Amino acid sequence: MKQYPVRRATAPTLHLLASPDGSGTSDLARELERSNPAVRFTLDEWLQQLYRLPDDDPGYGKLAERCTDLIWDIACQVLGAGVDAVLDWNQWSRSEREAWQDRARIAGFRAALHLLPGRAEQPDRRFEEPCSDEELEIRIVSPERKLPTSLD
Repeated sequence: MKQYPVRRATAPTLHLLASPDGSGTSDLARELERSNPAVRFTLDEWLQQLYRLPDDDPGYGKLAERCTDLIWDIACQVLGAGVDAVLDWNQWSRSEREAWQDRARIAGFRAALHLLPGRAEQPDRRFEEPCSDEELEIRIVSPERKLPTSLD
């Protein structure tokens, strides 16, 4: 994978989002975009613009995978220019989070996971709670949504 030179004092960050469904990941992604500065990549927006299909379409998963690969290529260019990138789709599982963390590390960038508390009345079975042994910087987002705080 191509390495990109970093042109700022701190390395740019790949922001990942994790929460039970319906917790507001897209709202947080917009906040991160404005506050860092960062470039936000919202998967649902890309899929809607490119393919015009609803998220319950049977072909959604395959197209989403192709789209995330394209987004990653562009996100690497953004990170290489010294700007943070926000991947606005939910990293429900440990394996998904590890895969994106590995991609960032291999490309020479750091990753941070923003964990949002759940809002849903019923537990989201797809969601695997992050834990410290994932070796990923985890930032808990407060319900007031001022700024994410680091969890050490």
